[in-house]
Amino acid sequence: MNKAFRYVVFDLDASKGNPERDSKRLTAWLTAFSIGYTVCLSSPAGGRHVWVATAEPIAANLVAAIGVLASQLLHSVDTAPLSNRLTGCVRPPGAPHRNGGHSIPVTSLEPLLSPSTVTAQLEAFRDHLIDLGAALPESTTSTPRGVTVDDHGHPHLIGDRRPVTTKVRKLIDEPSDEQDLSRVMAVVLSGCARARWRYADVHELLAHSPALEHARTSRGANMRLDRSVRQQEKALQNAWRYAVQFVATNLPAGDSFDATFDARAAAVSDAVEAAQRAADASPGLWSTNRSRRQILDAVSAYILQSVSSEVEADTRRLSQDTGYGREACRLALLWLTQNNWLVLTTPAAGVHGATFRLGDRFSTDPSSTEWAQAVTRPAVPPDERRKIQLRKIVNRLELSNHDAFASPGSLGRDAGTIFAALGSESSATTLDLLAHISLTIKRLRAALTRLSEQGLVVTTDTGWQRTNGTARERVAVEFGVAGYLEGRRHRYDIERQVWAWWQAEYEWMKSEHRKPGRRPPPTSVLLVSVGRPPSNEYPRGPNNRADHREAKRVVLGKAANTGPLQLRQAS
Repeated sequence: MNKAFRYVVFDLDASKGNPERDSKRLTAWLTAFSIGYTVCLSSPAGGRHVWVATAEPIAANLVAAIGVLASQLLHSVDTAPLSNRLTGCVRPPGAPHRNGGHSIPVTSLEPLLSPSTVTAQLEAFRDHLIDLGAALPESTTSTPRGVTVDDHGHPHLIGDRRPVTTKVRKLIDEPSDEQDLSRVMAVVLSGCARARWRYADVHELLAHSPALEHARTSRGANMRLDRSVRQQEKALQNAWRYAVQFVATNLPAGDSFDATFDARAAAVSDAVEAAQRAADASPGLWSTNRSRRQILDAVSAYILQSVSSEVEADTRRLSQDTGYGREACRLALLWLTQNNWLVLTTPAAGVHGATFRLGDRFSTDPSSTEWAQAVTRPAVPPDERRKIQLRKIVNRLELSNHDAFASPGSLGRDAGTIFAALGSESSATTLDLLAHISLTIKRLRAALTRLSEQGLVVTTDTGWQRTNGTARERVAVEFGVAGYLEGRRHRYDIERQVWAWWQAEYEWMKSEHRKPGRRPPPTSVLLVSVGRPPSNEYPRGPNNRADHREAKRVVLGKAANTGPLQLRQAS
């Protein structure tokens, strides 16, 4: 026996959830991947069997993984038929049920009679379930870095216990409005794991904390059912093990066990500091085209955020973060690369933007001894220095990236640059601004006068000072430019979604197992999942050529009816 499946059957049990609703969701996903299926009404209670016949033997581990993932998204799924390597244990269409009635097909039997599904389609379907929020259990044969076990074999993160966040503490102590109790428990256990709690610490909460109700009870058809003490222990142990595994492999920057983190933080901080120092020393370079400095600042911020010397930077993202149009961003990137402020490392491809790093005169090679030397420097710790630099650059970008400065008919970019250069508590003289911004005295005074007239800057005994940022909103309204940047961001979001949709269509056209007519039509509810574009059929014109204008209209229509397209998460 080769322990492979020729039929993949989803058993939707009425005692576990809502089979009718779950079958609709499941078949929509299958359709999106051109996977043929037959649905049977399997029991008098309303259970469903969703049959998928395969054109080749399917590995049992792939089928079992699909079962585990599907059961997390569709509560009525019974994983037994998908995890039994010997028989599968599913009654065929037409077979009687022990409580009366028969398994009645409610869709065509043709997919069963003419199997077409292959391994590649089911692998893509498995990946889609993961994108929707499901997760495979971690392997028990290996332990993530930074994890150890207590005397009883329960895992925990290395480090001293510390208080959990206010949000997690509130969930521990008070009932939540969240209906999905498993999600509440997952959030709390992840927070406890991140705070270096031990299993014994969370076990003390089992008897009384509202956050662990999912461990004390299980989901029934119409009510939650009490678990036995042994079942409660097992549920909590499994959830805790998964939480520790998840947190250990998804720690935020600065809270990890990466031995190179401090060295990388020091290296990117050094590189960005060198680039910023060089840019500040040459104010005349930016006076005729301020977009170049803004783009350099934005890329520097991305490098600091990612703690990586190379970052992806597409023009639409840069536009959103600087307020310049995408063409201005493209030209600025071109100039920066031609003048060795930036280096293009990977050109844009498909839905991915180009990747850049700072010029060779700024960057620190990760393999060089400077990485190790950077960590030994005294003064501010590397990660704290990185955060200080990031806050400074992001604050400067945010201050000038506003309708009051970046829109046609607004105060203009010179005014925005001056506004961002001034402090709200410290002052700068006109001479200071002249040296820092490199404007003619006439242009500087004109911009300061306009800013002062609008209440955005004030004079003090020691110079000019910025007022609070809320005045920008009033100025934008008075100049009739309020909402300009938001409108452009919305247009770019639509363009990005259409482009991603077309890229998905292009990949589908190249697919060996594509089947026309088996995907949702363009105007149906767009199937959008985490990290993936819509899987609906792309609009076509009378000559079957791609109709990009219609695709944009469809995406605009969905956005108008439901707001921006949201990534579908597990329910």
